[in-house]
Amino acid sequence: MMRLLACVGLILGLVLAMDRTLASGLERLLLDSSDRFAAVYRPGPPVDVAILGNSRADNHFPADAVAEAACGRALNLGMGGAPTVVSAALWDDYLERHVAPRLLILEPTSVVDDPRDLADAPMLSAWSERVDALVHEADATLWASNHAFRLLTFNSNQTIRTALGLLREDAADRTLTGQIGASHRAMVERAPVESWQPHARNLAALDHIVDSAREHGTTVVVVITPLYRPFIAKLANYGPFFDALKARLPADVPVIEIMAQLARRAERIAKNLPKEPVPADVDPRSNRGLGYQLMLEFGFPKDQWAYLDALWQRESGWNHLADNPTSSAYGIPQSLPGEKMAVVGSDWRTNPETQIRWGLAYIAARYGNAQKAWEHSERLGWY
Repeated sequence: MMRLLACVGLILGLVLAMDRTLASGLERLLLDSSDRFAAVYRPGPPVDVAILGNSRADNHFPADAVAEAACGRALNLGMGGAPTVVSAALWDDYLERHVAPRLLILEPTSVVDDPRDLADAPMLSAWSERVDALVHEADATLWASNHAFRLLTFNSNQTIRTALGLLREDAADRTLTGQIGASHRAMVERAPVESWQPHARNLAALDHIVDSAREHGTTVVVVITPLYRPFIAKLANYGPFFDALKARLPADVPVIEIMAQLARRAERIAKNLPKEPVPADVDPRSNRGLGYQLMLEFGFPKDQWAYLDALWQRESGWNHLADNPTSSAYGIPQSLPGEKMAVVGSDWRTNPETQIRWGLAYIAARYGNAQKAWEHSERLGWY
């Protein structure tokens, strides 16, 4: 019996020794990879711009493009499905190891993600006591298993992506393309109507990130990115949700809504453009005539008119009072819901110009031009 116990003990000792050795090697290998999250935990030059949030931050702010615009270094720490408590841990870990960035771009919708659903963060517990504490709080069994056998810490999709990145010659950062696959589109279509409800812990984490950044002299900008249109149709409290978020933030923290920014850009361009005569088949006093002029003012070329005209003829017949009783879509562009157009003007219910400016901004942000929006509508019946 004693020999059996001794053999079992020896085998367990060998397994544990091998586990620790392999885990230590894997930890060093991944830490030296090009993965953007690992960059938080290894020495290196500080960044000028940091980006925090969930997949919307990941998708909308490619680090190379942000770096070029900011004339400096950028680090995108947006993590798909991660709640704000994870962003707060990453932010604190970064400040603990590096000089604070000059600018923090914060995408805030992660406040609705479950604080116990840590997405790909558990792998980072190999380097972060804060993430390790989040794992312990979310799943004590998983935490105990990871500490008993360290290799289990790396049993995640994040490890696989990082390891694959080591094999790529260009060692490019993993930032998502923003494309929504057919299966995800179908899932959104089947989803019931819901309301976004922020979690108290996430709201506290959001407050902490903002306060901490300001204490370190970092400028904070909160950015509301465009959402997938059919998904917005499933949100019963789209407007009130973002209004409450804005009210929570300090008054001197700017909130940028990309759709509103695009609409204001169109207005600035319009002031410098001469009026262009409308096509012969278009009444210049009609909504179509207004749409043609605003399209040119926005910056779309003339060849986009045929696509825009066909698209909005199909959607609303250019009727600025068009109200879809089955989906709450409203107005010339059939905004879902109609209140989204309030970012351009409070008169969105009755003013065709407000609706058209919003619609052009939406098309530009989501498709790039009217032709692509029309082709999407031809394929799927909506845009």
